[in-house]
Amino acid sequence: MQLLGIVKESLGEEALDTLISIREAETRAAYETELADRTSLRDKVAALAELRSAEGYMADWREEPDGSLVLIENHCPICAAATACQGFCRAELDVFRAVLGPGAEIERNEHIVNGGRRCSYAIREADA
Repeated sequence: MQLLGIVKESLGEEALDTLISIREAETRAAYETELADRTSLRDKVAALAELRSAEGYMADWREEPDGSLVLIENHCPICAAATACQGFCRAELDVFRAVLGPGAEIERNEHIVNGGRRCSYAIREADA
C-alpha cells in the first residue's frame, strides 16, 4: 500500500493507472490461454475459480437452481492495494468479463473492500 502511495505521489495517477492496466492485460492474457479450450460458461467459471484459487483468492463456484453461476472469492491477496486503489477491482471485473466472453453477464454482489465478507459474482448467460 505504501508503494502505491509513492507511485501516485511521485509519478502521478497516470503511472498508477498504467501499472493497473499492465497487470490487467497480463492477467487477461494468462486467463485466456488457460480457458481457451473451455467452451461452456460453466466450464469457464470452474476453470476461473481454479486459477483464482491458485493465486490465493480461495475461490469456489456453484450453480444456482435458476442455472446462474456464482464465483466466490473468500480471500483477497491484494486487499490492501485494492482498498487503496479501486482501479484494481475495476480491472479484475473487466478481466472476468473479457475471458468469460460477450455471452456472459457478470455482476459483483459482494465486495470485500466495501465491507463484504467476500467477493462474489453472479454470472449468467446473456440470453437468459
